[in-house]
Amino acid sequence: MHIHIKSHSCTILGVCCLLASSCIKTAVSPDKPSTGNAITFVAYQYKWYDTTNAGAADQKITYNEATLNNSIVISNDTIYCSPSLPSSFSLDQVSNVSLKHLWAYATISDLAVIAPVGNAPVLGNAGDYSSPQSYKVSAASGASKTYVIVTAALPELKVNKYMGNYLEIGYFTHPTSPRALNRTKFLSYVDPNTVTCELADLGTSGYTMNIKVNSDNSCEVAQFLSGSPLANSQLVPGATNAYYPDTKTFILNYEYLGANGWRIIADTLQKQ
Repeated sequence: MHIHIKSHSCTILGVCCLLASSCIKTAVSPDKPSTGNAITFVAYQYKWYDTTNAGAADQKITYNEATLNNSIVISNDTIYCSPSLPSSFSLDQVSNVSLKHLWAYATISDLAVIAPVGNAPVLGNAGDYSSPQSYKVSAASGASKTYVIVTAALPELKVNKYMGNYLEIGYFTHPTSPRALNRTKFLSYVDPNTVTCELADLGTSGYTMNIKVNSDNSCEVAQFLSGSPLANSQLVPGATNAYYPDTKTFILNYEYLGANGWRIIADTLQKQ
């Protein structure tokens, strides 16, 4: 079994010497101890292990982490945080993310130290931020200030099982420029059974398509140009248009009428 673990320094997200002292950024006078005891930023991470080929001889365990987006508002001794999942976040993990299990970090004044108050989680460890948590920041001079971190609920990130990166292998039959298709594309959420992406390789020209998966795994393809339904577009009559859940693969055959004749696209999209 191969285990892959990413290593990280103690200065993750600009938090220096957590629970000990902050990084020294300015010259220090022994006669004038720093009075700084501020929290200037709070960041959150979510961490997880991915297991590939579980139970097999070539099983791999990979350590992953993602830094959440976060905006903060500091009002006196209260820090209001509004985290959200980044667009690059692993779709397989969305349903597992909770304020009850996040890693929080704080940026504090030079030479200051920070410690949890009461039952607040230790910064840098997994903790519950579904309710307000308090932290005491002590300056080198001994002056201290207690802050309350209030974390807003995570906004819903809509996902379905068809979303994600796909490898497109196919052929674009075109009256003047026929060509093979070999590219990676991202299928985005529309509704629980529908995803959207560029049509063939025409995304930069404003062509997109929606793929709807029916209960029997047959597929419907709606084609658009600049957001409007594409006239004279349809599935290729008699051809396969289906989703295969075992391999997470779409087989699609669709066409539209343009100058000089039909454009016919035979597509295989396999999830990566």
